[in-house]
Amino acid sequence: MFSSSILRLVLTIALVFLECAAFVPKLHAITPIRAVVQLTASLDKSAAELNLEAERLRLQAGQLRLEAEKAELQKTKEIMEKTLGIANGQTEEQVLEAHHRFVDAFTSKSIPKMKKIWSHRHSYTALTHIGKPMVHGIDDICKSFNGAFKGASIDTVNVRDEQIIALSSKVGVVTCTMDIKGKLNDSTSSWVTTNVFSFDDREQCWLLVEHHSSPVLFPVSNSKTE
Repeated sequence: MFSSSILRLVLTIALVFLECAAFVPKLHAITPIRAVVQLTASLDKSAAELNLEAERLRLQAGQLRLEAEKAELQKTKEIMEKTLGIANGQTEEQVLEAHHRFVDAFTSKSIPKMKKIWSHRHSYTALTHIGKPMVHGIDDICKSFNGAFKGASIDTVNVRDEQIIALSSKVGVVTCTMDIKGKLNDSTSSWVTTNVFSFDDREQCWLLVEHHSSPVLFPVSNSKTE
């Protein structure tokens, strides 16, 4: 039970509030309790927006950090590949393309094409044709090929079994078998060929530095021996 003094105090406060409300019409629309609730909601909304913005900035910073780490890893990979001479898929394609240029020059018996695919550094090049001493330098190499092209021993050429047997970012070794048919008869001779290519930093391309071919004198039969 409330005492009479407390009841009188409550009634007095209520009367004062009602009298004030009669002179302040807006007080009917926004009571003190509602005003406090709206202010609290506004503060909560601002805090939530600030938290969202802080989270967005944190995510952006994390993304930038990951991109920086990725770029650093890529740079480190490139340095290691250059230092260690590690080849990649693109290197393999480039070496095979250089080998195909040699095949084109040989099958078309073109000295200008042959001259383009060889390195012109004298000490880097070597050519061995069957029965002849090894020659060095682009001039002697082209002279040797020219002698072979003018003879009757080369008419049509078929290349098979192309394979990269050694590869780095600087050196590539390709082997193949060249089936060569002469002009004077229908017989075909097979030649096991090795081409060594080197990446020329000045020319920015793969160039031939060594070529060697040997005739297959004792071909292996595919039939099974009983």
